[in-house]
Parts: sequence; structure tokens; C-alpha cells
Amino acid sequence: MSEQSSPEFEREKWHAEHELRNREHKLRTRWLTTIVVAVGAAVVTAIGNIVLEASKAAETRLLEEDKAEATRILEMIKTGDAEKAANNLKFLVDAGLISNDRRRARIKTFLDARGTRSRTRTASCRYS
Repeated sequence: MSEQSSPEFEREKWHAEHELRNREHKLRTRWLTTIVVAVGAAVVTAIGNIVLEASKAAETRLLEEDKAEATRILEMIKTGDAEKAANNLKFLVDAGLISNDRRRARIKTFLDARGTRSRTRTASCRYS
């Protein structure tokens, strides 16, 4: 009988070991999957933070440039003399020191309108 039970015992032993290996493999796979997902999430988060910080830095730089430009314009018109302020604004526009296209266009429009009024006033003063 021991001879007959021995092959059965070996078969059961083999099945038990096989089951154990399958369970170990599933556990390793589950842990590995969890680790891969965690590392992937960390990488995605890091890339997102890098992009966000780069975007914030660019926006901050643009904001600071805009503030500096506004300060430069304000300093140029603080002269107390409208003609000198207009000349200073014209200098800023001509020198390309105003980078904001919309602001530059509005200042040019202002200077053109002012120039037309100044010439009209000058002409009317001459004929009076």
C-alpha cells in the first residue's frame, strides 16, 4: 500500500506546491502592479508639477515685465508739462520700449490725436 500511496502522495505534493507557486506569483504580480502604478502616479505628478511651475514662472515674468513697462510710462508722464510728457511717450514708442502691442497702439492713437489738436491750436493762434 505504501507503494500505491506514494505516487498519490507525490501527485498531491506536486499539486500543493504548484498551488503555492501560483499564489506567490499572483501576490508578486499584485505587489508589482501596485508598485508600478504608484511609481507611474509619482512620475505623472512630478511632470505635472514641473509644467505648472514653468507656466507660473512664465506668467510671473510677463506680469513683472508689464509692471515695469507701466512704471516706465508713469515716470515719463510725471513731468508736469503735457508737451514734455507727450515727447517722452513718443520716445518710448519710437525706441520700442513699450512691448505691449495694444498699449503701444493706444499711445500712438493718443499722440496722433494730440498732435492734430496741437497743430490746430497752433494754427488758430497764428491767425488770431
